[in-house]
Amino acid sequence: IAILMRGVRGRAVFVADTLRTQGIPVAMASETAFFESAEVRDAMSLLRLIDNPRQDLPLAAALRAPFMALSEDDLAEIRLSDPNAPFHEAAWALAQRNDAPLARRLGQLYRRLERWRTIAREKPLGDLVQLLYEETGCRDYAGGLPDGTGRRARLDALAEYARAFGAVQ
Repeated sequence: IAILMRGVRGRAVFVADTLRTQGIPVAMASETAFFESAEVRDAMSLLRLIDNPRQDLPLAAALRAPFMALSEDDLAEIRLSDPNAPFHEAAWALAQRNDAPLARRLGQLYRRLERWRTIAREKPLGDLVQLLYEETGCRDYAGGLPDGTGRRARLDALAEYARAFGAVQ
């Protein structure tokens, strides 16, 4: 069957996710919907964070992604650790303390980010994306969700976009 929608922005992903939770496979032709899918949004947040670690929204999104596995309570603890500082500064300061489980997890994350930043300067973008999939397990995680085949296909398409983008650079 086909579901035709006049305006898909914001609604198509909701409809697709609803169908997927019911076990109905979904394919969307919209490029906007591709970039709005949860697995692609999570991967893009991580890439934005690698590009510039001083961004609050990509940091919060990456930390909340299933492959980083911080809870909403963890994000609240980061925010409350220094309510007057930007979120990324509060997270960095907390990671430097290393005196609590969350601080240690953040410290590990920042070490990984620094390593990935170094790799991003040395290798093509497509290689970095593939490495991120392997090291975070996000592609495998997406494959285990409802419509896992479609989710993995979207992540594979993102890696292809990254390879093509890297070839143009």
